[in-house]
Amino acid sequence: MISQINMKRFYSSPVKSIPKLMSLILLFINVYKLQTQKPDCNFNDTNGYFYHWAFDGDNRNFDFELTNSTSSEIKSKITNYENQRGDGETNTISNNGFPQTHIYPDSIFNLFIKMTYEGIVYDFSYIVYDTKPEFTAKIVT
Repeated sequence: MISQINMKRFYSSPVKSIPKLMSLILLFINVYKLQTQKPDCNFNDTNGYFYHWAFDGDNRNFDFELTNSTSSEIKSKITNYENQRGDGETNTISNNGFPQTHIYPDSIFNLFIKMTYEGIVYDFSYIVYDTKPEFTAKIVT
């Protein structure tokens, strides 16, 4: 009887330890992610502000140009970028794929850039404005 109990412990113990091992591995991965800092990436609009005001009736589209002025040291560790433009269009970009141009219609869009840096995915988000300014005039006499 004693030998059967010892045999059960021997055979059941490795099977029970697999979930514990997986939990430890996942914990290690999460701790590693917490210790790594988000890279200092610099995405810009050529015009500088991620907005465009169409002042005349002929200029109805926003010719947006996304640039990447991230340092070459950081760029060398980035494997790819996923650009979610906010208007339903998504594309994958390499480091030498910048600048990216896109025509936005009148509206406000959320631009999301996911990039993989040293195997970890980081998110950057921007608001892109393509709006017409509204002016209220008051005549003072």
